[in-house]
Amino acid sequence: MRRALVVALLAGAAHPTAGLAQRAWIDSALARTRPAVSATVALMEHRVAADPGYERAAGLVFGGQLDLAPLPNASVSLRALGGTLAPRTAVAEERDVGELDARARLRLLPWLDAGAGATGRSFASTLARQRWTQLSIGAEARMSLLQGRIVGVSGASLLPLVRVSGQPSPTLAVAALMGIRSTTRQYELGLDWLVERYDFAATAGRVKRAEGNAVLAVRAGYRFRAR
Repeated sequence: MRRALVVALLAGAAHPTAGLAQRAWIDSALARTRPAVSATVALMEHRVAADPGYERAAGLVFGGQLDLAPLPNASVSLRALGGTLAPRTAVAEERDVGELDARARLRLLPWLDAGAGATGRSFASTLARQRWTQLSIGAEARMSLLQGRIVGVSGASLLPLVRVSGQPSPTLAVAALMGIRSTTRQYELGLDWLVERYDFAATAGRVKRAEGNAVLAVRAGYRFRAR
């Protein structure tokens, strides 16, 4: 019976009507979700400022992103990055970084989006592994140039929930974004600058400290379209 079912499926797929139906289903799915994939190369810098020392590590990270637009005014994205940061100061050490970010955006105005996201990040060195988990809410404004072929983006986010393994949560966490993107019907090339700042209060046995991440990313993408 299993062999007969496989033969029937293959025969149906080979039938012209089945092929047209399959193509129509694929076109419908592409039209509904407008999927896009992109590759990212970024320079990431991680800084820690706390007495008595100052740590700075930087390096290239690589990753990819999937974007979907299931509704006319809404979109979701999933991004993964990973790489190695080399020490840039005497007290810093080499660390591997990995990041997974999920984000949703809702268009409020033709030039303004509201967004929310969740990020998981880890820093691993020869001494320990530190895990970060955070939620963010914010807004992004856009400015179109050359009939929308070039778009400037600026945004700001508040990170109301940040969990860091092995230490208390920061008292304040914020992020800012600036970028420029060139788009055609199917291709996109973008340059983004993201900065994050975390302030930690002094507690028993710990001094007041601040941490920050800065990412300068180049992203090239392709958007699938129905035939």
